[in-house]
Amino acid sequence: MAAIALVILAASFFASNKRHGGLAGIPALLCGATLLLLSISRIAAIPRLWNLKIAPTALESNWRGVQEWSREHTPPDAMFLLPTYPGGFREFSQRSSWGEWKDRQAMYHYPRFEQEYGNRMMAVGTSWGKWYGTAAITETYQHLPWDQLLEVARQNHLDYIIQFHDVVYTATPIFANEDYAVYKVEY
Repeated sequence: MAAIALVILAASFFASNKRHGGLAGIPALLCGATLLLLSISRIAAIPRLWNLKIAPTALESNWRGVQEWSREHTPPDAMFLLPTYPGGFREFSQRSSWGEWKDRQAMYHYPRFEQEYGNRMMAVGTSWGKWYGTAAITETYQHLPWDQLLEVARQNHLDYIIQFHDVVYTATPIFANEDYAVYKVEY
């Protein structure tokens, strides 16, 4: 298929040069060839977006595992404080989360949410106003002390806290897998 497209591009280039003389078709040929090559290089990654048969990474599987556990073992109105990244907690848990980094996009549709979102991100140590990347926000969340997470959860009437499994707290998780731990907030 790509070869056919390349032949068509070359044929149109030569036909254009005969009609107009000189190098009139070179920009079009270069643009077309570049577009074709870029498209071909991305084809292998495209099925990963929707094909459930492509195995997720262990981290992705464990994140989904936490979501499925939450859906099966918590009330539908349960609220979670969770790492601001990777996000997508609501997808399979069908539960509310208090703040993920992707929630910022809501303020474009509802501008009054910007202040609330900023307050939530600052409460969990994520800088507001300058983007340092997902690795930085993940590391920041991992370094939050238990007392701070518990205070945020209690002040906002949240029911559960999710933290990375390798972060050790004195509290005992009610569920854990290789990457994440879920804690019940006691009032």
